[in-house]
Amino acid sequence: NMDSRELKLETDVIIERVNENQRLYSELVYYFDATRTFVSPGDTRMVGENIEIRGSSLNYDVATNQYAVGGRVYTTIRGFVSP
Repeated sequence: NMDSRELKLETDVIIERVNENQRLYSELVYYFDATRTFVSPGDTRMVGENIEIRGSSLNYDVATNQYAVGGRVYTTIRGFVSP
């Protein structure tokens, strides 16, 4: 919608952050320009170098670079060494 500056992406959505070597996979993602946030209200998988995070929702704030993953969250970290 051009008036509200919101974007809706659906069906096999892949968002790639090339500089961070990260990809986000979901079936539905909204982007809200006014708040500079991405919202995935359903199952979401984020994959980066040596890490994979899965949850039942995801919010990402572009300005603060913060993620909030909802529901039951599963994380795989490759190469992690316990202290």
